[in-house]
Amino acid sequence: MAAFDPAGAASQARTGMIPPEWRLFPILRKAIITNIITNSLVGIFGFAMAAYLFFTGSAYVPKFLPDNWFNGTSGATISLIESLLFVAVGIGFLVLAVRWVGPLRDSQAYFFLITPDGFAEVKGEKVMGVALDNVTDLRLKSGYLGLELVALRRSGRALAFAIDKNYGPPREMYAAVRAAITAARTAQR
Repeated sequence: MAAFDPAGAASQARTGMIPPEWRLFPILRKAIITNIITNSLVGIFGFAMAAYLFFTGSAYVPKFLPDNWFNGTSGATISLIESLLFVAVGIGFLVLAVRWVGPLRDSQAYFFLITPDGFAEVKGEKVMGVALDNVTDLRLKSGYLGLELVALRRSGRALAFAIDKNYGPPREMYAAVRAAITAARTAQR
């Protein structure tokens, strides 16, 4: 088995001339647009909630806390803190939405690549990959922003690829990587 060079494989895949045994999952335009719209709406909701809480002076009071803790200036302080938290949520989700504009402009530069020697996720100039002979286990698990493909390496460290439905059906991608690992191990014997 040849050494896997994720950057070299990504460069070759960018040319469009890939060997037939390679598998390329391009980023889906639908996934890009869905992420932009969803993150933008949640960000706007965060700002709307912040404005509502700030201008009405209301605060969320859990039932298990006594109401007298939230009278007078402490209620205004809680309202201000909650407003700032919603502003932070709004900013965070709007930043996520803006980060999806790059893939929208140049979707050809974003893909997931599986070769007989390894696999990689390419996000513009950023390439993250691992050689198949370095993978001890492969899992599909839920992450913060959707499904992740997690490769456990011989070093004991995990490498997580946030794939969700960005490149196609996650289970199909998992099966393709698992098949490549199995083929590589069979070829080594």
